[in-house]
Amino acid sequence: MIYGLRGFHSYWTKPQLVKRGRIAMQDFEILTMALSACTFRRLGYPMNLVTDTKGAQFLQRVGVLQCYDNVYTTLDKLTGVNPSVFFAAGKNLAYEQMQTPCVSIDMDAVMWRMPEFDEYNTDLVVLHEDILEWDCYHSSKELYGELGFKSGFWNWNVKPYNVAVLLFNNAYLRTAYTSMSQMFMENYSRFYNREYLQDMSRDIVKFGRHPRVFEQIFAEQQLLAMIANRMKARVCTISSIDASTDHLMSNPVVTHLWGIKSVYRANMEVKDALVAGLLNMLGKNYPETRRLCGYVQKVYDKTNRDVSGDMFEGSFHFNDTRVLDDMSDSGSVPYQSRVLKVLEVQGDVVVGDICFGFKRRVRKGGVVVVGESIFLKEGAFCVLMRGGKAVVVKAPENALHDKDGWAKTKVVKKVKE
Repeated sequence: MIYGLRGFHSYWTKPQLVKRGRIAMQDFEILTMALSACTFRRLGYPMNLVTDTKGAQFLQRVGVLQCYDNVYTTLDKLTGVNPSVFFAAGKNLAYEQMQTPCVSIDMDAVMWRMPEFDEYNTDLVVLHEDILEWDCYHSSKELYGELGFKSGFWNWNVKPYNVAVLLFNNAYLRTAYTSMSQMFMENYSRFYNREYLQDMSRDIVKFGRHPRVFEQIFAEQQLLAMIANRMKARVCTISSIDASTDHLMSNPVVTHLWGIKSVYRANMEVKDALVAGLLNMLGKNYPETRRLCGYVQKVYDKTNRDVSGDMFEGSFHFNDTRVLDDMSDSGSVPYQSRVLKVLEVQGDVVVGDICFGFKRRVRKGGVVVVGESIFLKEGAFCVLMRGGKAVVVKAPENALHDKDGWAKTKVVKKVKE
């Protein structure tokens, strides 16, 4: 146990209100948020929500606030930054509310256990390193350097950190990061605009590509790595990126939906299996989510799609949360590149969701997500296609079948050496 550690979610509603005029969350997002809060509390630490008044009211209405030990409306005070650009700016105020040691967990990340690290020789714990050559990072110096980072003290070649899980164990580092990040966001909001940066980006080409203007990613992830490097901070990473799936490497500590959210938003088949699995997991293991699950059950039964599970049966989709969030993640891969269309199925074939492993049956006309586990009975196969190329998936020769007769494989992309 880490003495005094507290966890938190940050939920600032102003970006949604400015962009859409209302607060809206997708079904799987609000269920994952609840699961994220509940699992952290099971680790023996308090879980807090730092939000604004409207966010607290919305989450109270749908039954999520019961998952938290404390709720703060500190983000009512957040001013001076452009909410259309810096949609995660609320985290900086939240860090000040929580003090150190504290861990920020994104609402689409679930921490199943504490990462292993030397508490006395670690200043910072992050989820993983990102890839510097991604379009959202590779030209940051040219795009953002004028806003306080022109001096030679800054190393622009350090790998950025993914901060879906971010644990500060050093108060000085936390203060330096939040101060510099806030300074950048306020200066940008005062002097810059996205159109100016987009015009500038058209003149910058690296690795054969123009940079992608994504100011929030610099303020939150790349700048953290640069500050940690400058302060010679001792950093621990929990996992890494699996290049064969463009997703987080499988690990026992954290599940992060990350770029796979583009699939859940675009494909009802994949999302329905996820929602049913989350409802069953929450209903069985976390009694504090009963009201939320009941609300989901009641509202979703009005539709005609059926999703069945061990505890809940019905169809699940919030009528008031169908708005899609087009804020893509850093380095995210578009939906079309993540899925393979099912052309043919013979025999018993099921797949396990890439994030949680929830099973769904493979059907003709459906999809399989790159990196999902595929389970086949003896003699079964399926034909998948992406980009005009088809592949036949069947159990490998001499494959081991489990006691129920299933053999396991998966489709991944070829990684360049």
